[in-house]
Amino acid sequence: MFPHERSLVKKMQGKPFALLGVNTDGNLNQVKSDLKKENITWRSWYDGQGGPICSKFAVRSFPTIFVLDEKGVIRYKNVRNEQMDQAVETLVKDLEKRSPKESASADEKSSEDKPTASDDKPAASGDKPAASGEENKSAAAIGFNVGNRAPEISGKDADGKTFKLSEYRGKVVVLDFWGFW
Repeated sequence: MFPHERSLVKKMQGKPFALLGVNTDGNLNQVKSDLKKENITWRSWYDGQGGPICSKFAVRSFPTIFVLDEKGVIRYKNVRNEQMDQAVETLVKDLEKRSPKESASADEKSSEDKPTASDDKPAASGDKPAASGEENKSAAAIGFNVGNRAPEISGKDADGKTFKLSEYRGKVVVLDFWGFW
């Protein structure tokens, strides 16, 4: 998974995108060493085994992946490799179309208002991407299913620095629960 994630991070460099991890290994010193060895450059919370973040998200298998839109709404669940790339690219493209930097006319509807081919296809886990519209608003219910806003995460990375998921609002986020085990 790491080589693919590295390539995604590189491909999305300079775009409104972030890959964030939740590391579930038991030994913090070993995690620090492995992060360097495996060239893991994206930020990860260190949650330990059975930690509070995994418990809060009811994660039972690894990796568990959530793809969030710029509002923190879960749009895809458990997509991997090419499916993850497609999900990210679609959301980033839609976000960039709506960006104030773009000079789209007011008459044009954003792709958020139009169904896409991916809206009809189940993701790898059997979950469908969130349909556009009401459930994509930032006021969406908080939960773990596609169409819900992801709960806040606040915790420390392997270096002991605290950060929050909400700091990444405005970007498409891949939230990956993982470990070296």
